Amino acid sequence: MTYTGDQRISLILSGISVTTEAELSMLNKGSHHCGAALISPVWILSAAHCVAAHDKRKLSLLGGVTSLWDSSAQVRQIVEVVKHDMFDKLDYDIALLKVYPPFQLNENIYPIRLPETGVELGEGATVTVTDWGATSENGSATSNLRRVDLTVITPQQCEESLSPIGIHEETMLCTWFPGGGKDACQGDSGGPLVHDNVLVGVVSWGIGCARVGNAGVFTKVSHFRDWIFHYSGV
Repeated sequence: MTYTGDQRISLILSGISVTTEAELSMLNKGSHHCGAALISPVWILSAAHCVAAHDKRKLSLLGGVTSLWDSSAQVRQIVEVVKHDMFDKLDYDIALLKVYPPFQLNENIYPIRLPETGVELGEGATVTVTDWGATSENGSATSNLRRVDLTVITPQQCEESLSPIGIHEETMLCTWFPGGGKDACQGDSGGPLVHDNVLVGVVSWGIGCARVGNAGVFTKVSHFRDWIFHYSGV
């Protein structure tokens, strides 16, 4: 989730293999493009920048597996895209995707819980990000799902680390790994940030990937809880 000018890059560094049943891969013409999180059999949450410049007819979602090459994966076509109408490249970076037919839920694929409106995570909370993104800055994506644990930081710490780029505290959540080397960043955009099995964030943007002292920025799901319900009923 690197942001340099108009470029976005996303990856997971120093990740370990993981199983997560709500994690989906967004495919663009059959190749991994972004992450996403299943919130119902037909509704998926991701980042608006993952879909803003793409034809939904070329996008699909893959789930139920930890390897992109697993033939047992369920693949669904995206039939509707709802981007937040205030999305402006960095802020309000959230989108709902509807698929048809619905995903068939089983022990390998089922929806993640959503937070209550306005719930805030305190400084120092441990959160987990997962995806199939690259495992080194400017590296290639991995075919196996990976995870990394990160630490929530204050908005003030976040702004200091990203200066001169500011953040919108109401809509953004920031994390870092103090020693660097761990982050979400190429191919991870749109993927879930999880705390206690609740979807608290969506991978959005950052400066570089896993650089010491630089925060990663996530869309704060609790701020958009009413918006999600309005469009999806979830």
